[in-house]
Amino acid sequence: MNSINFISYQFFITIIRGGFSLLLLYFFSSYYNAQELSIIVALWSLGNMSSVFLFMSSMTIAPQVFFSNTNFKKNELEKASYFQLFRLFLCILLTFVLSLVIIEYYKKFIFFIPFIIFNNLASILPIWKYYSNRMINKVFYSELLFKAPIILSIITILFCNFQHNIYYIFLILSSLQLLYVVYDIIKNINYKSYNHKYVVFTLSYFYSIYKINIATMLFNTGQVYFISLLAPINIINQIALADKIKNLYLQLIGIFISNRISKNRNLIKRTDGLRYIHYIQSNLSSILFILILFIVFIILYFLNFYSIIMKIQLNNFLIFVIPMIYILLTGISIIMISHVLNSYGKVNEFSRLYTYTAIGALVMTVLSIYSLSYYAILLSGILHSLLVIFFGIFVLKKHKII
Repeated sequence: MNSINFISYQFFITIIRGGFSLLLLYFFSSYYNAQELSIIVALWSLGNMSSVFLFMSSMTIAPQVFFSNTNFKKNELEKASYFQLFRLFLCILLTFVLSLVIIEYYKKFIFFIPFIIFNNLASILPIWKYYSNRMINKVFYSELLFKAPIILSIITILFCNFQHNIYYIFLILSSLQLLYVVYDIIKNINYKSYNHKYVVFTLSYFYSIYKINIATMLFNTGQVYFISLLAPINIINQIALADKIKNLYLQLIGIFISNRISKNRNLIKRTDGLRYIHYIQSNLSSILFILILFIVFIILYFLNFYSIIMKIQLNNFLIFVIPMIYILLTGISIIMISHVLNSYGKVNEFSRLYTYTAIGALVMTVLSIYSLSYYAILLSGILHSLLVIFFGIFVLKKHKII
């Protein structure tokens, strides 16, 4: 698939994903009071932490690790199926644990469990493979199949006064997701012959990546939950809205970042002695897009756009701009550091870099919570991204990449 078609499909995927989250938040804010909403968005954030752990960088790093080029090989597909089987096992385990937590500590919100199940299964769908061979249209069809029924259901409830339980729809779609995951595993795996090498490869990948996932949980998806332990209700709900806008920004820049995954891998592998400055030049349009989009989102804030379209008043600029700066820096670090190290096969090196900088950022965050309160948690993501870029440059120099 050429770049124009890839970007077009990815744009519509982003609209579906980002629109889904914002519409769902609008739905919750319409049906629940401020206190109930603050608990729901905290549980949503808690659920997102488990889904990110299950995600395992499957659309950024995994396509570069499990597939050598844009043409799928039979042994690589089987290897990917072992990876999928492992993620399915973890999905069942984490969903069970989270359900117990909700039943034990949030009895009034047991109705939210079907959404947790849906979210976790969505994170392990096998669509990640198509970011390697650029068949992004299959990702689009999957998103449409599993998100469109929820979107239509919410619209009919909010604007057509239809009365039905949206959580039953989550359960039905979760069943379809599970069938899809299991079918894909069975289709590509040789269940008559156990391949120990693929198990070792999967566990090795998990070992190299789980620390990155934990850092992402702490500095990105889990922020609303952690802040809910410190901040007043109106701040929690504002941060929840800012978090969804931030995720939309992340999805939009992901259009160009995803487009560069296979291109950067191929560029690095086919060019001996590739100069880093030439690599940056080939990615310059993506970096500029990230920056321009950041400016657009800031302008929309000052036009009061977000408060107009949502039922939550977003009137604290710092709460909005800090997460947006975090995504800006994250996008740049993915292109400048992550893609380079992963394309050179240095996944463990990148994992160590990400882990050690995360530990440093976490220590500084904990030490500053007393004086900065929940702002320390908000700023932790920016701090981590800056450390990744700063020390990542030293890692690239160490391997004589720059």
